Amino acid sequence: MKVIVEDVYDHILREIANSTWNIWSKAGFEVSMNDIYESLEEPPLEKFGDIALPTFRFSKKFKVNYKELISKTLRELDLRRLSVISRVNVIGGYINFFINEEYAAKELFQIISNIGYSYGLKTVEKPLRIVVEHTSANPVHPLHIGHGRNAVLGDVLSRILTRRGHKVIKRFYINDMGRQVAILAYGCLTLGNLRPTSKPDHFYGLIYSATNAIIEIDRLKRELERAKKKGDYVEMERINSELLDWLNVLAELKSKNYELVMTLVEKLKGKDHEKEVQRIMETYEKRLDENIVRTVRSICTDVIEGFKETLDKMGIEFDFWDWE
Repeated sequence: MKVIVEDVYDHILREIANSTWNIWSKAGFEVSMNDIYESLEEPPLEKFGDIALPTFRFSKKFKVNYKELISKTLRELDLRRLSVISRVNVIGGYINFFINEEYAAKELFQIISNIGYSYGLKTVEKPLRIVVEHTSANPVHPLHIGHGRNAVLGDVLSRILTRRGHKVIKRFYINDMGRQVAILAYGCLTLGNLRPTSKPDHFYGLIYSATNAIIEIDRLKRELERAKKKGDYVEMERINSELLDWLNVLAELKSKNYELVMTLVEKLKGKDHEKEVQRIMETYEKRLDENIVRTVRSICTDVIEGFKETLDKMGIEFDFWDWE
């Protein structure tokens, strides 16, 4: 009858221990199979073998020279019957065994075929309640590759913990009170609260990017004027380089939706952007203006719906979406 194997490596260890025990027992050495099993170890270098049997402790117990014990063991060892091993060698007082890779692979595939996804799974004795918060991208633009990486890592970790028996709660932290959201709200309020005409995170991502670019361009223009007055040519060169980068960003955004971006450019002219952004942040946090509160919450909700659509394609779900 074929032995049902569930752990290939452990089965190989026990086969080695059992064969060794049979040889030593017949030679009159008193030892338990478990003692031999517990003594097996992994050699320090792969070239030495896969499993090592240190004979020193046993030769001392048996009151024989370790070389004599090794010689007797190898004479009696029948590799034809010990099919889990392909060959052996000796280094010092160690008998080193090389695993029969063909046997190991065949057994491993058979186990996986029988057990399926439960292979290698060890459930915990005391399950814990674990919160995994991941992804948590600012709700101002589409998820990028970095968010995708974090989403996969967080979801895989959650699945592993769940499979081990833990109670896992997956949460997405919505940063609806940060500066980036306030910048997006500033752009949306300037445009008159347009409704999305495309996937919401992409639609609002364009508004956020354009508004932020305009704010940065105006800031750099002011810094450039101050540098000119000081005659600081090094600083002027640095600012001009950064300004050119932002102008290129704005030009690229215009190519995506010229009318929307130009409307923002015209309507934001001459405004104190920093003051307006700070006002929106404070107003939303303290709930001082219902229109701003409603606008920010509506924008974030729409962007989150876009996130959900993307994450759903990846098979990633959350138990809770926590507003700041």
